[in-house]
Amino acid sequence: MTEKSTIGWAGLTKLIQKAHRIVLTTHIHPDGDGLGCEVAVYHHLQTIGKECRIINISPVPHQYDFLNEGGIIEYYTEKDRTWVAEADLGLVFDVGDAARIGSFSADLLRNAVTVSIDHHPVRPGQDFTYLINDLEAPAAGTMLWEYLRQVNNNPHLPKRIADALYTALVTDTGSFRYSNTTERAHTMAIDLIRSGTVPHLIHRHIYENRRIQEVRLLGEVIRRLEFACDGRIAHFRITAETLTNCAAVPGDVDGFTDYARSIEGVEVSFMLLVVSPVVTRLNFRSMGNITVNDVAGHYGGGGHKFAAGATIAHKSLDEIEKEVIDLLAQKINGSDIKEDTSR
Repeated sequence: MTEKSTIGWAGLTKLIQKAHRIVLTTHIHPDGDGLGCEVAVYHHLQTIGKECRIINISPVPHQYDFLNEGGIIEYYTEKDRTWVAEADLGLVFDVGDAARIGSFSADLLRNAVTVSIDHHPVRPGQDFTYLINDLEAPAAGTMLWEYLRQVNNNPHLPKRIADALYTALVTDTGSFRYSNTTERAHTMAIDLIRSGTVPHLIHRHIYENRRIQEVRLLGEVIRRLEFACDGRIAHFRITAETLTNCAAVPGDVDGFTDYARSIEGVEVSFMLLVVSPVVTRLNFRSMGNITVNDVAGHYGGGGHKFAAGATIAHKSLDEIEKEVIDLLAQKINGSDIKEDTSR
């Protein structure tokens, strides 16, 4: 990231004021942080009279349907290409690498000024026009909360904005269990509660709303869970066949890697999820002693030190599994991981 590519909140406000058509988006397989950010900013832009749309490369996971009141979160299709290509501003949340918005990126980056607002380390060579990057933020939603508090003229944020930002915060801190649960996170939570958010209702939507297909899939994961390095690594696979047998979809795996990490003695867990015949999604969670974003970086992915992921093409599950276990074993034994430059 160069000095030229950074922009502050005042600069973002000027870009918004000048823009006539604004696209809001987040990464493939969206989570509560990315969705919460774009919904919060959407409602803010609506109040100041801006033409804007939320358009994502992946559908909304069902547990976040409560954020999609009025169908404001759209799934990108061919019919949207012209509208997106003619946008003059793109705000991209929880994404430090344009590759994470998939095929959408070519249309979005064609004409629009783009701003990445993220709390992950940004990969070198990113294609966005500007970056707003805060590695200490508990969530990308924390950054947006601070911005919207600056530009909001009322002592409290509107409730629907507060609910969206609380969703971002509670999901990215693991319900305030992860190491990114700081004083800043709790200060944000207090402010959002004062703005009208009811925490147990948000929690019920996200965590107490599992479909029976998800429960069956979790049962299969538990049954097939494997261990390595004397139980310090837990790992599992989810194939297309497994999803079909459980009548589940890829979005149903949310929280499974965390579950595996919670087992006594496990330092790191990882999931291999087959998303197409040639593409596998890799997801890591660490207890906090072993960093995993460098292992994800080996495959062109990234994320936080203790929560990261990558997408791998044209490798078998057996090959990926063996490589990942070897790389994690190196970490456990104190060796460094170098990025794979052969891709």
